[in-house]
Amino acid sequence: MDAGNFLTRTHCPLLDRAGLPRLRFHDLRQTAATLLLEAGAHPRVVAERLGHATPSLVMNTYGHATERMQKDATAALESVLGA
Repeated sequence: MDAGNFLTRTHCPLLDRAGLPRLRFHDLRQTAATLLLEAGAHPRVVAERLGHATPSLVMNTYGHATERMQKDATAALESVLGA
């Protein structure tokens, strides 16, 4: 498959139809990893899907704390503390 052909004929039209900005194809991979981690997927599973050898690579690269993760952590701590 020709990469340029894929981008102009498939990737960009799909982004347009979905109402998404013109993201690089690799950006979708990074977004998927972040969303999986945010949804609570185990880092080892995310690592396997991305073809990484270790979960630590996934966490160091994609494991930045999103606003939702911060809120979930706050709710979990409040639950433990009975607040």
